[in-house]
Amino acid sequence: MKKIISIILVALMILCFASCGNDTGDGTTESPSESIPASTTVRDDSFVHGDLVLNIGEAISESTLAPLGEPLDKQSAPSCHYDGNDTIYIYDGLVIYTYADGDNEIVYLIEITSDAYTAKNDTKVGMTIDEVKNAFGEPATETTVSLVYNLSDTTAIRFTLADSTITMIEYE
Repeated sequence: MKKIISIILVALMILCFASCGNDTGDGTTESPSESIPASTTVRDDSFVHGDLVLNIGEAISESTLAPLGEPLDKQSAPSCHYDGNDTIYIYDGLVIYTYADGDNEIVYLIEITSDAYTAKNDTKVGMTIDEVKNAFGEPATETTVSLVYNLSDTTAIRFTLADSTITMIEYE
């Protein structure tokens, strides 16, 4: 069920992207520079998985994502918010959203939908609200469907809930 919801959400995002942006008419898309190294700085707001460190707002390349293996899918479409294309890297239980900034791809959203990935403070999909609050304290924002914690001035972590259980974690 979680995978179906994730696939539907990604499909909706692609449909939104398809209605935005400027078509250059030549049908080409430039690839981001492959020389951008993975971030080696683990910050308080970093997503860390094995050798991979991702920070919202930082440039990545496909080689940055190599520790995750080949994505199940990679989708690119004109951006509604930025010049150029947005690219979505889809892995089993993990989706990474980027936008183009010149020749660079900048991470702007990370979605975790599987307990195979651990977020900040060892939190995972499948945990309860109480377990997340024990790990983080009181949230900056709490609704019936989410808990939001500010990790830094530029990054928040959102826990999406269903029946008091975490179903998705987003770094935004």
